[in-house]
Amino acid sequence: ALLVQVLLLIPAVLQLLMVPAPQIDVANISSLSARLDSLTLYPGEGPPLGHLRGLFRETREMVQGVSRNPLTLSITASLCLLHSTAAVLAIWAGPYLALGEGALPPLAALLLAALMLVVLPACGTCTGAILCDRMHGFKAGHHAAALRVASGFVFLAALAGPISGPAVSLLGRLGVLSLWLFGAGAFLPISVGILMTCMPSYLRS
Repeated sequence: ALLVQVLLLIPAVLQLLMVPAPQIDVANISSLSARLDSLTLYPGEGPPLGHLRGLFRETREMVQGVSRNPLTLSITASLCLLHSTAAVLAIWAGPYLALGEGALPPLAALLLAALMLVVLPACGTCTGAILCDRMHGFKAGHHAAALRVASGFVFLAALAGPISGPAVSLLGRLGVLSLWLFGAGAFLPISVGILMTCMPSYLRS
């Protein structure tokens, strides 16, 4: 699963790095403020079929608006790949640590895997957010630096694929899981921030 993820992540990350900075940076950061009118609830009017058509129309317009920006597609594809791999790791991390040289007992491997699945992504999330802030990734609307930091962390997570084959010992497998979970956790807050700011203005709230 990790090797397949690497092969699929490479084109998405390369497309991220090739997006020009003017397309990422936000010239007017005041446009990022939430619109309170979007939170207003209006009474339902008209037949249910009319509401259904309106829902389909809004969904079509939203997909068309999002798909115009290649940055949105690349980040969304990367997030989907990482989340699908995370779902696989949540199931197989315990058995993965219970096999190989110096393997732990099944119960101990399961408990250790559960602890890693909770702690490492949280540590990565905090590290990614702090590092991005230190590099001024989300200040004054300049998000090209944030994109470079996010790409670095997703490359870190992708490195788990090539090294997962030779890793047969317990420490090696712990390193593979730690590398992936930390890198994916660090990529998440930065990519979500970029994704929110590159959306069309009518989709941000």
